[in-house]
Amino acid sequence: MVRDFWLGAGLVVVLGAFGIISWRLEARNAAPVARVPSFEEDQSWPKALPNHWRIGQDAGVATDAQDHVWIVQHPDPSCCNPTPPVLELDADGKLINAWGGREGFEWLSAKPSITVDSEGYIWIPDNRGHAQKFTQDGTFVMQVGLEIKGPAGAEVESKTAKILVGQDPDNQEVYVAAGEGVHRMAVYDALTGMFKRGWGAFEDKPDRVATHCAEFSNDGFLYMCAGNNFVQVFQLDGTLVKEGSASKNGAVVDIALSRDAQQKYIYVADTVAGEIFVMRRDKLEVLGALNRKGVAAPFHGLSGVVTDSQGNLYTCETQSGKPLRKFRYTGVVSRN
Repeated sequence: MVRDFWLGAGLVVVLGAFGIISWRLEARNAAPVARVPSFEEDQSWPKALPNHWRIGQDAGVATDAQDHVWIVQHPDPSCCNPTPPVLELDADGKLINAWGGREGFEWLSAKPSITVDSEGYIWIPDNRGHAQKFTQDGTFVMQVGLEIKGPAGAEVESKTAKILVGQDPDNQEVYVAAGEGVHRMAVYDALTGMFKRGWGAFEDKPDRVATHCAEFSNDGFLYMCAGNNFVQVFQLDGTLVKEGSASKNGAVVDIALSRDAQQKYIYVADTVAGEIFVMRRDKLEVLGALNRKGVAAPFHGLSGVVTDSQGNLYTCETQSGKPLRKFRYTGVVSRN
């Protein structure tokens, strides 16, 4: 009787122990719930362009303080009435302004990008590591940048990928991310055009320096594309802070930060995967993706992503019948 009691008690203890272990394993292996931004594609955006104009296959996109969308693109050569390289659309997708071309200076890079600074000036790169500054009506203001030399002293075609302009009114700087051929970030004085500092290029560290894209965060860091699928975080002096992988076998071409006060999320355009990955900014972890399940048609040749003040996303593609798209921000949802 006593023996049976202790056997029974022992069985209860053992079963209890297994129950505890099982519960702990389930809790540990349970998929965590993530809070992820949600979007819906706006099929009515943009409006049709006048004069039978069409946006070319290669395009870059930016937004300004009025939530106007700026596009720079190589005009479609098959079109009898070529579209001007620079287009300005309002928030409803209606064309406001169009300009650009070869007016006495080298025009556009192989992979166009465009930036609107805090004063409303437009910055567009060329193929030699330069950043060109324009007014919003297309008047040329200035050019910054250096002719870049390779290891043997030969001039290198750098194919500038991205331009950023610092927001400090007392110390404005232009950051020029030079892509193919150089892999380098160069920083210039925004008023004088004088070179101030730089990192990357050839044998310089870090190895995977930004080549395709860059974006400032509100708390003073620089987020950049690196290698094929990495996002790197730098201090403004070029000190590497951390890095994270957006995808396993992708090609990161552009990034944008969410517009909430803490900028909790990073949107990463991956042209190989055909997705916009959503990453946590603090840990550089992927939470989800905007892909063919979340859009009316799959992404083909993603080349750019940008946000506006309302949190909406705009994307551009190089191989699509709809090269420019708008995704309305619909809030944050919980996903496993």
